[in-house]
Amino acid sequence: MRIEIIGRNYNVPDRLKSVIEKKFEKLNKYFDRKDSESKLSSFIEKDGAVAKFVCTQEKNRERYTLEATIYFGDRMIRAEETSDNIYDNIDVVIPMLERQMRKIRTKIEKTYKNHDETPSFDDFSDVEELPELKPVRTKQFELKPLTLDAAIDQLTLLDHDFFLYLNPETGKVNVVYKRHKGDVGVIECNY
Repeated sequence: MRIEIIGRNYNVPDRLKSVIEKKFEKLNKYFDRKDSESKLSSFIEKDGAVAKFVCTQEKNRERYTLEATIYFGDRMIRAEETSDNIYDNIDVVIPMLERQMRKIRTKIEKTYKNHDETPSFDDFSDVEELPELKPVRTKQFELKPLTLDAAIDQLTLLDHDFFLYLNPETGKVNVVYKRHKGDVGVIECNY
């Protein structure tokens, strides 16, 4: 598995990189093909999985955020923690990821308990038993080119959780949304 460690507004020290890599080794068992107990390892290609860690320091403050995302196949799991100590964040994020991996493995094993076939990602599109959701209302609106500032203004004026707009610089659809911390995020669509 490939591990990427990136810093945003933060220069990631080598010591931090080595601590992340050492603690992340605990999760390699889920991607190890020798793991005969789990069918999870049979359809996750070890070389195809990527773990991405983003270390961020808030501007003018001693607050650090560690975002960890593992991409495997067409799936991903994610964990995030913010505190005054980036090293403490590692001790919170790694167990979160491990719980999610155990949950995935358990679902796979329950689904394929009596099957000898090797599962693929396509087989798990219906594994999570979610309530069936149906649209109750459909809205249409004209997608207009807006700057990011204008889109944020629209988001605020409409009092919605998100706002879809066309980025005039890239010609692509973007989404500006309210985050749970009270600030705003942007999703830039690639297609």
